[in-house]
Amino acid sequence: MAKRYNLILTLPEGDPVCHQLTSAKVSFGRGEDNRIRVGVKAISSRHCEFRAVGDGYEVIDLGSTNGTKVNGTRVNGLPVRLKNGDQILFGETVGGHFF
Repeated sequence: MAKRYNLILTLPEGDPVCHQLTSAKVSFGRGEDNRIRVGVKAISSRHCEFRAVGDGYEVIDLGSTNGTKVNGTRVNGLPVRLKNGDQILFGETVGGHFF
């Protein structure tokens, strides 16, 4: 059985939401065309993208206004390989936990 990867999002309001990453590319943003859609103004329409690589995932910021950070380090247009337990911050208000 293939390993499953998940992203738990913590939004400014409401309970955390778990998203299973199952596609080769998973778009994330405020726009309606994203696989993971977050209706928070601090999130850009096309904020970032998760990409399957080897036996895991990487995240790349797509030029978002408020940025994406992995474990406190800003992602500046280069893909960052995600590890189990990584903390992701989208903008300044939406948190993510990758596992």
